[in-house]
Amino acid sequence: MPEAGGQAVNRKALAALIVVLLVIISPLAFLYLTNEGNEGDAVFSLSVEGDPESEVDITMNDLLSMESIEAFSSYQNFFGNWRGHGIYRGVNVSDLVDLIGGISEGDNVTVYATDGYNQTYCWRNVMNEWSDPSIQGNMVLAYEFNGTRIPEWEEGPMIIFMPDDGEYSNQDCLNTSCEGQGGHVYLSAGSRWVRNAENLVLTKGDQVFTFAVMGDSQGNNLVLDAVVEEMNNRSIEFVLHLGDTVPRATEGLLDTFVSHVEGLEADLHVTPGNHDVMANDTIFYDYFETGDYYFDRGDCRFISIDSSSQNITQDQFTWLRQLLDQSTDMRAIIFSHVPSYDPREGEDHHLDDPNDCQEFQSIVDEYDVEIVLNGHVHMFNHTFRNGTDYFISGGAGGNLYVPLDDGGFYHFLVFTVTPTSINWEVVEVEPVQPESLTILISGPDGSVTVNLSDLLAMTPVEGYSSYENNFGNWRDKGNYTGVLIADLIELVGGMNVNDTLRVKSIDGYYQDFCYGNVYPNSTWLSIQGPFILAYSFEGEMPPEWDEGFRTAFLPEDEGYSNEDCLATSCKGQGGNVYLSAGARFVKYVAYIEVLCYS
Repeated sequence: MPEAGGQAVNRKALAALIVVLLVIISPLAFLYLTNEGNEGDAVFSLSVEGDPESEVDITMNDLLSMESIEAFSSYQNFFGNWRGHGIYRGVNVSDLVDLIGGISEGDNVTVYATDGYNQTYCWRNVMNEWSDPSIQGNMVLAYEFNGTRIPEWEEGPMIIFMPDDGEYSNQDCLNTSCEGQGGHVYLSAGSRWVRNAENLVLTKGDQVFTFAVMGDSQGNNLVLDAVVEEMNNRSIEFVLHLGDTVPRATEGLLDTFVSHVEGLEADLHVTPGNHDVMANDTIFYDYFETGDYYFDRGDCRFISIDSSSQNITQDQFTWLRQLLDQSTDMRAIIFSHVPSYDPREGEDHHLDDPNDCQEFQSIVDEYDVEIVLNGHVHMFNHTFRNGTDYFISGGAGGNLYVPLDDGGFYHFLVFTVTPTSINWEVVEVEPVQPESLTILISGPDGSVTVNLSDLLAMTPVEGYSSYENNFGNWRDKGNYTGVLIADLIELVGGMNVNDTLRVKSIDGYYQDFCYGNVYPNSTWLSIQGPFILAYSFEGEMPPEWDEGFRTAFLPEDEGYSNEDCLATSCKGQGGNVYLSAGARFVKYVAYIEVLCYS
């Protein structure tokens, strides 16, 4: 009987053991079968832009059969915090791209996530072709993180970088981003790590191009030179200038502008601004074949609208509509000087007629215009309206209208165009200031160079002053100290009644003055006051006073108005050419020359 009882106990134990094993094995078997099936399903795809026959589906089995790479890595986010620390395993993106023909210099790849998020990378990223390859490391499609493989690793597949130090910082991101991509668009290394990557599209280099945009240089050649130099450091195919190349249309100023942009290593396309036709409404068109015109690059149509009159005529609107009717299969980019809106609250620095503003925006909406580019307002602004990107880029030299935080900085724009996207970047520039603060004075008796110490040794003249600009606003109110212009030119023989005095800034801007300005009679003296070269403003001297040396008038009423300017300008000069008292206050003075006509 005990033996029978023992057998009964053994059977119960065996049954319990079987139940336990079933509980443990069944989920494992399910996972095994599930994973086995998934490894044969596509987890990623590759294709060449414009070639549907090139598409290749990649399964987990495909990835596992390729040479793998494993390393610790992490990234820095926009706020400077470190994220994603861990050991990643995956395959080189370069090996994947080889499956669709490989990548060449100038090509790009765009990786899309399941939610539509995407990032574009240049061939240098894919091949890690940087001067210091340790910064970025391999570009990898990771399928495993800390030993967990997809699909259990829910953020994979993921595009990552594997720098030698295991930390892909924001600075690393900037240093390993091609123009118009990555850190140049949004400075976050983490944004380059694409989670749940779904497919990669290769875009061949002949389908990608880069262009730059600047506006309102207005004769400030210090800034213009900085813009040209920085543009030449980039692979830019052509440049759009949004108008106001010069402060007013004279042969001398236009020649100077041309001499400074001749160094551009890219084609230049110009649309006229209101300053380009001031004083002479035809000479600008002799220098540039411009006005209403268009040109094509790839599937993009670039359309110039001449708004130099600060209006757009009905004939121009008709021409624009007809052109857009013919461009329905192209991406339209309109560039014109005067915008249809002013981004500053309460300001109206836009097309003079509000109806023109409304009609222009209606046309843009109707035809789904991709981008509108304007200048005129001296600042940077980007506004997205009804599916169109509007840009104001008036920062290539003209006096800035707003504080730095509101877009008041010198800059230009860079656009990178692919068949599926147009990425943009704002590039700030800093003009190079002259190394030595000296002034060359030339006259009938020769030339002399003076510096701040020389000026301080001369008889000072002091007074409170301000000036009115062409918009009727008063600017630069304060105490000026300097020396009489008359005392300076006496060092080189003075001037006669028929001579002209030319004052020129370091950037090439200049103003001409007559004998009456330098040696004013009682009538002119009562209006303009003493004419000085100021070396101090509100107690600051150069280089701390970054606009000095500067010419200034010191009228008795402490305000040099546009009416005063007109009343104290000789024929062909000053207010008779361009009615702005502020234009007579020349900044960054470097040359004073007596032009002898006696």
